[in-house]
Amino acid sequence: MNVILNLIRYFFHPIPGSPFDFYIPLIIVAILLVLLGVGIRYYIKSRGKEDKAFKKLFHNLPFSLYWFAALILGNLFGRYERFPLLGARFVLYGTIILAVYTLGKAIYQYKKVYPTHIAHHVTGTPVQKKYTTEKYSRR
Repeated sequence: MNVILNLIRYFFHPIPGSPFDFYIPLIIVAILLVLLGVGIRYYIKSRGKEDKAFKKLFHNLPFSLYWFAALILGNLFGRYERFPLLGARFVLYGTIILAVYTLGKAIYQYKKVYPTHIAHHVTGTPVQKKYTTEKYSRR
């Protein structure tokens, strides 16, 4: 029973005994997320009409990055002020895992999916649909 209580305290206690030394690195990460979001949003605004594939794939990414930065800063504030659930470790770990997943997915889309979208937008050929009625229709 003690093991379960210690595990629950580890994830849910805002200040679990040892001092939290990651305030400055997490503030820097939050600032970098905001700057990355601003840069992507600026790129979308400046090249939105020319690069429709980028706009289509990454139009929600800046707002996601802003939300992750806000959640990280909210967790740090909750940890500093010792709010019970806002400063808990599972909130911070969950936010960081979701942010890494979102950035990884964006990098994958930029490396793999974006070049195919560019090729289809530049040549003007639409992406071939899996099921069409054209080959079965009478002309």
